[in-house]
Amino acid sequence: EPVPSLPVMAKVLFVHPQFPGQFLWLARHLAGLAENSVKALIAAPYVEKAPDIPGVEYRSYGSEVVADRPRNHALHDTETFVRNAASAAIQAEEMKRQGFQPDVIYTHSSWGIGAFLHNVFPRAKQVKYCEWYYN
Repeated sequence: EPVPSLPVMAKVLFVHPQFPGQFLWLARHLAGLAENSVKALIAAPYVEKAPDIPGVEYRSYGSEVVADRPRNHALHDTETFVRNAASAAIQAEEMKRQGFQPDVIYTHSSWGIGAFLHNVFPRAKQVKYCEWYYN
């Protein structure tokens, strides 16, 4: 019997504040396959510095939700985490309104950016790059 072909991931979303970061080679590979639609959410200050990867469409996040605690406040880092997650989710909602429904989402676990994406795209598989975890 013939072996069934593997399914093709047609829609891919990368979420990394300084994209491509650790996803450079994977993004190039997936964007190089004509059947794929590849998008990237990237922090607004880094969009200009992002490399041009043919086949990857960029969208920025970061100004949608503003933190108001001073840097030395005990909750500053937590608020920044939530702000990043909320900003990325707002942009993801806009992508969804425009018809983009990713099959898989690759996120970096730091910075909080992927925390709410399961609410926007509940059927998408999520792959987290878990760097900066210590015991």
